[in-house]
Amino acid sequence: MKTDEQIAGQCCWCEGELSAKIQGIGSSYSESISPEETFQAVPLPKSERTIYGAIIKKGSRALTEGFHLMFATCSEACTQELNQALAKENGRFLRQTPMIAEA
Repeated sequence: MKTDEQIAGQCCWCEGELSAKIQGIGSSYSESISPEETFQAVPLPKSERTIYGAIIKKGSRALTEGFHLMFATCSEACTQELNQALAKENGRFLRQTPMIAEA
């Protein structure tokens, strides 16, 4: 089991180290999320893998806009591959919006 510190510093797609410029995808999620946790393990059966998403906390603007999870990636290529994988999951991810943030 990965620790929160390991997950926070890794690309959710390739598990490479995140740099100061973090890319990724904000998404809604149709399954239950534990609001007490920081990260949610998310199985992607169609891609035969599990990724980790940061749980959007109550009171945040992102949650009020319908986002439940943020998936951090290390590059545009990983963001594109992740976006394609999420799209294959038959409606489990209802919104997928790319993001870029400076750490």
